[in-house]
Amino acid sequence: MICKNCGTKFDKGLRCPQCKTKFTDTSHFATSERIEKLNKITTQNMPQKSKIRTLIELILFGSFGVHRFYTGKKISGFCMLALYIIPKIYASYLSRKPSLYIQGGDYENAATFIEEYTQSVSNFVSFSNLCYWILIIWIGFDLFLILSNLYRDKYGNHLK
Repeated sequence: MICKNCGTKFDKGLRCPQCKTKFTDTSHFATSERIEKLNKITTQNMPQKSKIRTLIELILFGSFGVHRFYTGKKISGFCMLALYIIPKIYASYLSRKPSLYIQGGDYENAATFIEEYTQSVSNFVSFSNLCYWILIIWIGFDLFLILSNLYRDKYGNHLK
């Protein structure tokens, strides 16, 4: 049996050997058989996700994390989506920066601006490359897990 107060497993008696709590009714205990039965019920009632659909979503939309949303892993799906979108947003900002500078009409510091802009673009290229390499490795790892049937959904079930 398992004590509901401290979680200690024990076989005999109505007193927990760890916390010394005395129980007069055995309904206060959660037996390991009951816990296993509850775990099976909760995971069996969840619909299993398709391995083929997950694989297709990974191949077509892997950088967006669609396959992770499908299997219920929303947080990692949002992380993959952010790794794809944030460099795009930053690139759109950098592409507008020269036009904003020219509209301001400050031509005296053009050489300084070009130097700073070149550094910004260089930093962006490093940042975006890092994001995309992380995505490529992550997608490759997920591809390996799906093909080797080790990928699990949110509830710990294998894909069918």
